[in-house]
Amino acid sequence: MQESAVVVTDTSFIIMFLTMGVNIFVMLYESKKGKQFGSDFLTADAMHTKSDIFVSLAVIVSLFLTKAGYPRADTIVGIIITFFIARIGYRILRDASNVLVDTICLDTSTIESVVNSTDGVIGCHDVRSRGSANSVYLDLHVLVGRNLSIEQAHGIADSIEEKIRKEFPAVVDIVVHVEPEPPENET
Repeated sequence: MQESAVVVTDTSFIIMFLTMGVNIFVMLYESKKGKQFGSDFLTADAMHTKSDIFVSLAVIVSLFLTKAGYPRADTIVGIIITFFIARIGYRILRDASNVLVDTICLDTSTIESVVNSTDGVIGCHDVRSRGSANSVYLDLHVLVGRNLSIEQAHGIADSIEEKIRKEFPAVVDIVVHVEPEPPENET
């Protein structure tokens, strides 16, 4: 197998520094907007772009070493790049998996405590939260007096939503399923 000579020019360095500069700008912008909007997807893409910055930096080091007379540096740097990408990929998957598998975002006992302190609520059960730390979706069931009108029961649900949004600002959507308390002979 014949080795080919690697030719490194000033243009190679210029292109890599420009690429790295663009990637730094994109990563900072995506990180800022990801935090601003509470978007796990923008944050994950910023991490991906961060891996591109490391790759660009590694390529620059490889170009420098190759120009300095170390032609095998390209292979060694390629292996190092592989580990950087794998590490960042792992972090992206780890952070995104909680959202993808609907991991519980809020402590159900805390939610139940807030709900049960609402006037007209007899009990609370089947509390489910999912999403991310900045964007929580919440479903819950509440028991109310069986003789309440629909309007009164809806008013209680509205009160619950208001209290939860005040107590947990990250909650973006709440579904309150109102149920009548069971008759006395069923309890």
